[in-house]
Amino acid sequence: MGLPDFFSEAEKQWGDLLKSKGLDYFRACEAEALTGQFDSLRLQLEPRAARAFEESLRFDLGKIICEQHLGGFAVSLHLPGFRKVFAENADAIDCFGTDDPAIWACTRFITLCIDEVNAELPSSEGVPLAFIFDCHSNWEVAERAYRVVATLPRFASRFGSATHADDKKTPALQMADLCAYEARHLTLQRIGERDEKERIEFTCMDRADAFSRFVIVREQELLEDLQNWRISNGE
Repeated sequence: MGLPDFFSEAEKQWGDLLKSKGLDYFRACEAEALTGQFDSLRLQLEPRAARAFEESLRFDLGKIICEQHLGGFAVSLHLPGFRKVFAENADAIDCFGTDDPAIWACTRFITLCIDEVNAELPSSEGVPLAFIFDCHSNWEVAERAYRVVATLPRFASRFGSATHADDKKTPALQMADLCAYEARHLTLQRIGERDEKERIEFTCMDRADAFSRFVIVREQELLEDLQNWRISNGE
C-alpha cells in the first residue's frame, strides 16, 4: 500500500534490479524452490550459489519496498477454519457473500484497508483507493464481489477500483508477493502449524515498518462475524 509516486519509483528500481540480474520477473515461491527464474541451470550456477543469489536478491528487493515507504497489509485466512464454518452453518453464505476463500480474502482485504486508512489518515477522507490483485481462474466472479463492496455506504467514498493483472508483468504485484510469502511463513508459525526460526527477510522488512498491519482470520473470528451478522438481522 502506498502513494502512486512511491510505487512509480519502486517499480523503476525493482525492474532495473531484476534486469541487472538477468531476471524477467520475481516470484517468491520460485526463489524459495529454486525453480523458474531461479533454476540453477537457468542461472548457470551450482545449487548452493543459486541459493545465495536468491537470498541476496530477495534482501535487496525487500529494501526497495522499505525505502520507498510502501506498507504491506497482510491478511491471512486459515482455510480449515473457513471451510468448517461453511460446513456447519447454512447461513454463512448469506453472511459472507461467497464460499470462495480467495474471493472472500480479497474482499476482506479491501474493507480492512479502507478502515485502516480512514483511521490513520482521516484528513484524506474521500480520496479513492485502487486495488490490484493477481489473476486467478475466478477473477470475473471476484470483480463482481468487489463491486458489491463499492456500493456499501461505509466504503463507497474510498473505493476507487479493483482489478486483476498478470504478476509477471506487474512489479507492484511482485512486491506484494514478496510481502505475502514472508507473512505466510509468520502466519504458520503463529498458528502452530510450522515450527521454524524467524526468517531474516521478514525480520528486516518488519523492523523497517514494511508491514502496516498483520491480520490472521481463523474460525473464531469468522464465527464472531457470523454472530454479529445474525444479530444485525434480528436472528
